[in-house]
Amino acid sequence: MNWALPGSTIPRFSGRTCLVLFTPASGIFPRRPARSDPLSHPGMQNRVAAAAQHITYLLT
Repeated sequence: MNWALPGSTIPRFSGRTCLVLFTPASGIFPRRPARSDPLSHPGMQNRVAAAAQHITYLLT
């Protein structure tokens, strides 16, 4: 994957230019997660609600 170097600028989907502050961390996320549930999955409700409350976001 080609990444821009810190200090360079890159165009973004918004149409504006962004300044690159650092290169992305590699190896943080697995290529294929062991499990991938949608946010609407019943088992995710408590986690999503806790995250929303943490950032004071109201779930409806």
